Amino acid sequence: MARRASDGTSCRPSPLRPKLPFLLNRSWVVVGLLICCAVLPYVNSLNGSFHFDDEWTIVRNNSIRSWAGMAGHSLRRWLTYFTYYVNYSVHGTDFMPGWHVVNIALHAACVLGLYGTVRLVLASAGRGDSLAPFIAALLFAVHPLASEPVNYIRARGPIIYTIFTLLALCGTIIAHRAGSWPRRLGGMALSAIAIVLAAITKEVAGFFALALPALYVATFVGPAVVGKKRFWFVIGPVGALAALGGWAWLRFSGSLPVVNTLTSHPLAGHHFWAMMTVFWRYVSLAVWPAPGRLSVDHYVPYHPSRVYSFGDADVLLAIVGILVLLGVAIWLARRRPAVSVFLTVPLIGILPYFVVTTIDILVEYKFYLPLTGVCALAGLGLARLWRAWPVAGPVMVLGLCLAMGLATASRNVAWRTELSLWEDAAKKGPRKARTINVLAWILATDEQVKDPPRALEFARRSFDTNYVDPWWGYDAHLVDTLAEAYYANGLYDQAVRIEQEIVQRGVGPVWFFRQQLDKFEDAQRQGRPAD
Repeated sequence: MARRASDGTSCRPSPLRPKLPFLLNRSWVVVGLLICCAVLPYVNSLNGSFHFDDEWTIVRNNSIRSWAGMAGHSLRRWLTYFTYYVNYSVHGTDFMPGWHVVNIALHAACVLGLYGTVRLVLASAGRGDSLAPFIAALLFAVHPLASEPVNYIRARGPIIYTIFTLLALCGTIIAHRAGSWPRRLGGMALSAIAIVLAAITKEVAGFFALALPALYVATFVGPAVVGKKRFWFVIGPVGALAALGGWAWLRFSGSLPVVNTLTSHPLAGHHFWAMMTVFWRYVSLAVWPAPGRLSVDHYVPYHPSRVYSFGDADVLLAIVGILVLLGVAIWLARRRPAVSVFLTVPLIGILPYFVVTTIDILVEYKFYLPLTGVCALAGLGLARLWRAWPVAGPVMVLGLCLAMGLATASRNVAWRTELSLWEDAAKKGPRKARTINVLAWILATDEQVKDPPRALEFARRSFDTNYVDPWWGYDAHLVDTLAEAYYANGLYDQAVRIEQEIVQRGVGPVWFFRQQLDKFEDAQRQGRPAD
């Protein structure tokens, strides 16, 4: 019963707002703190080198060196390549801090985007909370699992599409909650623009930018309208249009051949079932990102010489876990809609990779978007802890963030060079054949750390079951590394013989192996030392 004031009018108590530390109700303070926390762990990454596909995507890619080259680029990743073009136009490929500054700045933008997204989702659930969004964004800013996309320049794409996916979700929430048509149209415009920009960042990004807003609508709007006839009249045409639009985008962006190639791969079924276990592997890394658990080599056949199938016990267990996750999310949709949304984000964030993937199955940068859901859930839980224990709670949260930030800085050291990265992987997986093989390739080809005798030792060791677990099947790249190691040591006859066998088999990028063979044969004829 409401108290009455002295004049007889009803006096209802205003809802209590919890006291927020660090003046978190002031936006400029939040923005400043989050940007600092997103940048500081990566200060020691500025001099890191290019890695992996950076060689072909950036260093040797002439199309990013001129506007004419950019004009001829496919739409599939045009926006990502445009950022490379800007980087190259400003400082070329030799000034590494410039490339890393852009990745770090984009990561900071994602952190701020997550903060705003969590606030909006909680507001839709009737909670005006600033602490939980702040903790969620803070965890995401310093999380070691984000170190790969920030350090790996080619992984800039997932950072960019994460920004636009969050913006598409924010636009949808604004349109849903708006009290006036101008604001509603503004939210719809924001969402539409973000979806288009995401779609030209990476092939799968359009799916994410559509799926998260759809998840929000299904969770916050669906339960209220699902029983109405008009819902069923609308959902069918909308679903059909979405499917048609998705097909049209794959067709006209040039992505359809890529999808067809991957889905028709002989190991496509293996990849699909293996992803069931990989999903939980990465959830565990997100929950417990100990530095010793993070490695650049994420090859999936944990059981050598085995192809994953539906009947495997670990696959079945992983499927049950995913079904339970979805069941809990559906059950929470009415009671805790915000929790339901963030609980589903990690699964939606990698859903396309269950089908459209490569032999690596999943690497850390593909979990960048799913990580936002994990951090949002952690933010909700830790905010309750903070308020329940006003002294111990803040100390525990800030201590956790400090430890994660230091772990991220430590991970950046491993990413400094190709050699340091794969030496780190070799320490964590000394019996992984591919890891030892890649280490041999670096020692045979990298002019700065070249060590031919050691390269040949590691190349041979990568095929020796006394040192490594046996590699399943024939991998032309691994065999080519052995040929390259012989070439680096001046043993041209052995290098030519091995490379000829690779070319005759006709597997993998034959054009590259033919180039290798020409190089080896030329050295054999001239009898000259290896380059």
